Amino acid sequence: MRKRRIITETGVYHVYQQANSRIIIFYDNEDKETFLKCVARSAKIFSVEVYAYVIMDNHWHLLVKTNHLSDFVSNYMVSYVKWYNYKHKKAGNLCNGPFSSSPKNNLNNILNCIKYIISVHLKYIFVL
Repeated sequence: MRKRRIITETGVYHVYQQANSRIIIFYDNEDKETFLKCVARSAKIFSVEVYAYVIMDNHWHLLVKTNHLSDFVSNYMVSYVKWYNYKHKKAGNLCNGPFSSSPKNNLNNILNCIKYIISVHLKYIFVL
């Protein structure tokens, strides 16, 4: 049974997800740019603020503020997977199971999350 997602009063979450069997899913800049466009479109639809993100070859991290976390993630994932499967002539899901999230309840936790994303993935980061 899946753990219940923790809801935070701040609405700030570290969202992360990894590809099935850790396969590479971001082969080139077009894949990464399209993923970010899907995230941006979903963020606009659900009034999500994206504070930081990183895209690695087989996973990603987002730090976001939202009251619609599951809808936001579901929306960008459905869009990206459809595009990805068409481009790469594949079928099915890219990721095993639901996304993971960690609530950030105070400014210190938010700043530590940004530091984590920056320090571990420095060459990939862009902070808004």
